[in-house]
Amino acid sequence: MNPLRTTILILLGTLALTLTPLAAQQYVAKMPEALQEFWNDYASIKAEGEESDIDRHMRKNTALGERLLVYLVAEYCSAPTPDYSLEGEMRTVAWSLDRVGGQERFIERVRLVTGLEFNERRERLRALFRYDEGLELLKEARFEKDPERLKLADTAFKEAAAVLERLGDAEFTCFALQKSAEVARIEERLDDLEVVLNKIIELGEPLPYEFLVVDSAHALLRDIAKVRSGEGTEVRSALEEKQASGRGLDSYAEGSKERIFPVTYVVPKKGMPDVLLPSFAPLEQDFIWLSSFMDGNGPTEFDAWREGILKPFGKPLLISRDGVEYGFDADHDGEPDVVDSLSSTPKTFVIPNPDGGHPYALRVSVGGDTEVQFGTSLNLAPSQEFASVRFNVGGYLEADVDGEAWRFYDTNLSGGMDNGWMGYGDWITALGDDERQAFYEVDGVQIGKSDKALPWSSVIAREDGFYRSYVNESGTELSLRAMYLEQGQVQLEMDTAVVPSYLVIREVGELAGAFFDVVPAKKRGAVTVPAGTYEVVFGRLESGKKTDMKVARIYKGRSEPFTVEAGATYTLELGAPYDIDFDMFNEGEETVVDTRSIRTFGRGGEEYAMLFNEPLQAQLDVRTAAGKKIEKNKKLRAAGYEEWDLAQDESSGQRNVLWFPVRHRVPNTKGEPLQARLHLKKHKLLGGPFDSGWQPETE
Repeated sequence: MNPLRTTILILLGTLALTLTPLAAQQYVAKMPEALQEFWNDYASIKAEGEESDIDRHMRKNTALGERLLVYLVAEYCSAPTPDYSLEGEMRTVAWSLDRVGGQERFIERVRLVTGLEFNERRERLRALFRYDEGLELLKEARFEKDPERLKLADTAFKEAAAVLERLGDAEFTCFALQKSAEVARIEERLDDLEVVLNKIIELGEPLPYEFLVVDSAHALLRDIAKVRSGEGTEVRSALEEKQASGRGLDSYAEGSKERIFPVTYVVPKKGMPDVLLPSFAPLEQDFIWLSSFMDGNGPTEFDAWREGILKPFGKPLLISRDGVEYGFDADHDGEPDVVDSLSSTPKTFVIPNPDGGHPYALRVSVGGDTEVQFGTSLNLAPSQEFASVRFNVGGYLEADVDGEAWRFYDTNLSGGMDNGWMGYGDWITALGDDERQAFYEVDGVQIGKSDKALPWSSVIAREDGFYRSYVNESGTELSLRAMYLEQGQVQLEMDTAVVPSYLVIREVGELAGAFFDVVPAKKRGAVTVPAGTYEVVFGRLESGKKTDMKVARIYKGRSEPFTVEAGATYTLELGAPYDIDFDMFNEGEETVVDTRSIRTFGRGGEEYAMLFNEPLQAQLDVRTAAGKKIEKNKKLRAAGYEEWDLAQDESSGQRNVLWFPVRHRVPNTKGEPLQARLHLKKHKLLGGPFDSGWQPETE
C-alpha cells in the first residue's frame, strides 16, 4: 500500500487531530490487527535481543515495518505536543529499516516530522488528505475516462505538493508531483510534464539516499526528447517509487526492475487458436457475438451502441456495404480500406492502421436465412433496409517472455489491451426501476501452452509470484516487474449444474485494474490472490459445442464486496438457491405476468443473465391477494417462431422474446390485485432450485 494512502486510512479510521499525548504502548490497541501482531514480535525482540535481531526481524517483514513507521508518524503528528516515548519508537523503527536498506531515508523522514511545529504537523496531515483525494479522483478518471476528474486530481496533487514543499518535505513533495506528472502525461501536455519532472529532479536529487522517483523523472525526460526529435512516439507511464508494503500497485519486490519485451501483432492464417477466452461470447459460438447494426448501405459508425466502442486506431471504424460486400474505413476518408464479401460463415478482416502501426483483425459474419436459435429456425439474413454484423477478435499480440509465448487478446473489443471497462445493460435483460446490470468486459492473456487465457490485469500471476503488467498504447511493448504482495486465497463454492468457465473478481482497493479468475484448475482447489477487497464482475457458464452451445452470463448483480485477508482463505459462495424477480401489470381485463422482465440472482447476490439456447422455463402459481389459488404449477410455454414473428414490430421484443418464456395472461375481469410466484427445481446450466416468492410482496 502506498505509505501516503496508508497514513490517510489510519487517520480516518482511528485518529482525531486533537488526541492528547500517550505513551507509545497505549497506541497498540488501536493498531490494525496485522500491525499488532508485528508490533508484539518487534517489542519482544527489542526487549530481549540486540540491534542485529531487530534488523533480522525487519528484513523478513520490511513491508510491515514500513507500515508500522507510517502508523507511528501519523500518531505523532496528531498529538498537540510532542510525545517523546513515541518519538523514540519512531527513531528505533526508522534506523532499523535504514540499516536493512543501506540508506538513511526513513530516519530523515522522522527528523523532518519531529522538527515541525504542531501547526505545521497539522498542515502536513491536511496535505496528505488532499493527496489522497487526488488518488481517488485519478483512479476514477482512468476507469470512467472522465477529463474533469483528471483536472480535479491534478489540482489536488499540486495543492498537496505546494504545502509539502513549503514544509521542507522533499520526499512527499516528489510523490505528489509524480502523480501530477502522470496527469500531464495522460493529457499529453509535454511542456507542463517537462516542468514538473525537472522540479522532481531539483527536489529529489539532493536527498541523501537513492530515490527511484528521480530515476523515473530522468527516464520520462528522455522519452520527451525522443518524441520531440521524432525518434519516439509516446511517453511511458511514470515508474512508481518502490514501496514494498505488500499492498498496492507500487509494492515492488526488493531489487526488482522493470523488464521490457517487444510485442508483435499476429493474424493467424488458419483461424484463431483453440483457447478459452474471458469473453461473454466464445469464439466458436458466433450467434452471440457482439453485433453492430446498419440501416441501408452506410457508411455508418461501427459498434456505436456499447459503453466501450471499438476504436483500434483511436476513433470508431466506419462500415458500408454494396450487396454482399462489406467494407471498413479506418481513416474516415470516405473510401473503405478493406472490402470482402460476408456470409453467415465468419471471415477475417484485416484492417490497416492509418498511422502505419500494426493492423487490427476482426472475425466478422452476418446472420443466415435458416439459423436455429432456442430450437427455432430464424431468417436473420441482411435485407436491403437493415443488416446486423457480428464480430469478434480476429488477431492477437504476442511476446516472447523468457522463452514462453504470451498471447494478448482484445476480448472486450475496445481496440487495444486495457484493464477492463464497466458495462451497464445488455439489451436483453430488463432494466429494473432502481438498478441496472453491471459487469466488466476484460481482455485476455494466454501464457505458454495453457488452453485457458487469464483475464488481462494490472497484476498478473506467474509461477514465481505476482507481476505488475502493462502493454503500451501502441501495442509494441510489454512491461513486467516483480511485486511483493501480501497474499490470501479464494475458495469458490459454486452450486451450479456445470462448472463455470470463468468467475472473475476485481480488486476495488489499492490494485486498480487487477482482475483474477477464481475458478480453480482442480476441483475443490483454492486460488491465490493478493490480499485486498474484491467484487464479482464477470462469469460464464456453458455446455455444448459451436452454435449448439448453451451459454449463461454472470454479473455483479446485488453481490457485496468482500475482503481477502493476508494468509487467510475466503469462501465465495455463489449459485443455488436462486431468487427470481419479475413484473406484473394489468392490460384490459387481464393481468400479465411479464416473463421478459425476469431477473435471476444467486445466493451471493450475483446475477445470471442472457441464458442463450436454454431459457428459464419456470412454473407459475397465481393467487388472489386473499390467498385463493387461481393457477398452480403452470409450466410456462417456451417462445418460438410465432412469438418472434409477432414481436418484430416491437421496439425491443424481437431482440429478447426468445430468451424468456411466453408472457402469461391471467383473466381478471374485476381488476383485483393478484400475486404470482415463479419456481423451478433445476436448470441445465444453473442447477437449482429457483423461487421468486409471491410477487408483488405485501406488507
